[in-house]
Amino acid sequence: MASGTFAVITGPISGSVTLPDGREFDVTPGFIMVDDQSTADAVAAAIGESHAANGHPTDPNFTYVPKED
Repeated sequence: MASGTFAVITGPISGSVTLPDGREFDVTPGFIMVDDQSTADAVAAAIGESHAANGHPTDPNFTYVPKED
């Protein structure tokens, strides 16, 4: 688990997510620590995208709505 100052609650996902810049994070634990807000946002978005692509592990009614830029 990375050390840092920002916690990302990962929810019921297991495995890892890869950010657009190539960094990979293991999101199997219930939360992970990252170094900054932009990384926390990117990890959370990657988790949502994983749910959209693979379904939510415990909530079949989950709908991921990506953040508008």
